[in-house]
Amino acid sequence: LILKKHGRGTETESMKLGSAAHCLILEGEDEFNLRYHIMDRHYDMRKKVDKAEVAEIKQQNPHKTILKQEMGSNIWQMKYAIEESSDFMDMLTTGEAEKPLYWSEQGIECKGLVDFYNHGSRIGFDLKTTDNLSSFYSKARGFYYDVQASHYIAGLEANSMFVESYYLVGI
Repeated sequence: LILKKHGRGTETESMKLGSAAHCLILEGEDEFNLRYHIMDRHYDMRKKVDKAEVAEIKQQNPHKTILKQEMGSNIWQMKYAIEESSDFMDMLTTGEAEKPLYWSEQGIECKGLVDFYNHGSRIGFDLKTTDNLSSFYSKARGFYYDVQASHYIAGLEANSMFVESYYLVGI
């Protein structure tokens, strides 16, 4: 299996949203605050004063990804929605987030980074953000998330972490 990533090095706003939501939900608020800064208001980049304020924010947070206020609000809404699911939250209490995997398959060295694996229930999942839950399934197929999931399942099992179920969780 060889996957080619298009547009390498170009992080879209959707990718930034997904990474930030992923961090907040799976790695926690402390890690999120180390890596991200949410602007406190909307800045009009056509105005010199706003450009100067944004430049100052970037200077004060040199190692953080700066998020627009609306994006930050959306990320927190996603976290709150996840927290409303007691079953999902129970699963998050006993497992590992960001589980790196290394294995060999048919002589090919493989690696993967599973979003979350729960050892007790043997459930793995990959968290994906979407702008439309009703079309999530078709979009997931279009991005080959099912192929990615089978790759991760193979990696988990090669590392003696057997999988009863693996989910793509759309938020």
